[in-house]
Amino acid sequence: TNVLDTVVNTETNIDVLDTLVNEEVETDEQEIKIRFLELGSKTCIPCKMMKEVMEKVEENYSSVKVEFYDVNDPDSRDKAQLYKIRVIPTQIFLNENN
Repeated sequence: TNVLDTVVNTETNIDVLDTLVNEEVETDEQEIKIRFLELGSKTCIPCKMMKEVMEKVEENYSSVKVEFYDVNDPDSRDKAQLYKIRVIPTQIFLNENN
């Protein structure tokens, strides 16, 4: 098994996501219920691996939106500063209340 399969198919991770998505579906009529911010770098190997994982999550859950930000890109640095990112990759979970 590769790392992507291990992380994405872990029952605990899937159960947690299912619970979060289902709770949001019951209380919110909007299509996107959960947002993940994935902060990393195009040259970072662990970041590339996590990007694949997060793409898989987004693919499997229609109410999940994943936004990717490269912290080395001048247009994305504000996100890294806003969330005080010191280590990459970093994933941030946001519900409808952000």
